[in-house]
Amino acid sequence: MRPLPCSITASRLLWNSAADKVFPALRAALDESPVSLGSWTTLSAVTPQELASGEDISTFFEGQLIGTPGELRRLLAPAYAAGQPDESTIKEMDYWDVSVVALAALALMNVPLLPPGGCGISSS
Repeated sequence: MRPLPCSITASRLLWNSAADKVFPALRAALDESPVSLGSWTTLSAVTPQELASGEDISTFFEGQLIGTPGELRRLLAPAYAAGQPDESTIKEMDYWDVSVVALAALALMNVPLLPPGGCGISSS
């Protein structure tokens, strides 16, 4: 069994435009990333009318890397080359602090933390 890392790099990036360039570049970078990177990416939807009025699809990335902020930036270099994020937070954090933040985010999204029926523990 491996010991838990003392710290990891946590990140949140948001591009408010150029999803047609940023998302494929981000996807390609993630396809090549090591297993030490856990992440999720979402695209916002806009109506044709919103698109015509200048609003664009947003690309959101959130991830945790067992590594340094510099390593994460290098992994995501293709996405940065496609467009600079409008919002960017990349910082090294204590492993447990990141875990608490991630669990709180899942709870806010009503994501069940245990599978149906729990973990085989009976309450009777």
